[in-house]
Amino acid sequence: MGADIEIAEDSQRLRPANSEVERLWCDNARAARLLDWLPEFGGHNGLRRGLARTIEWFVAPANRAFYRPDVNHV
Repeated sequence: MGADIEIAEDSQRLRPANSEVERLWCDNARAARLLDWLPEFGGHNGLRRGLARTIEWFVAPANRAFYRPDVNHV
């Protein structure tokens, strides 16, 4: 994206050692079965396409007006 960034780490938000699994592996089979849903993008190529669309969204000033990085939407 051509951005100069600095990664900030908040020690209070880090999980303690041995508190949880190291990696979470998701499986959308249940959503596919119950909701008849499949992801639009999949695999490495899908990840690249999804990231490209996300970047396109963020570079548009009109979209960034709605973005609130200080709010955790769940």
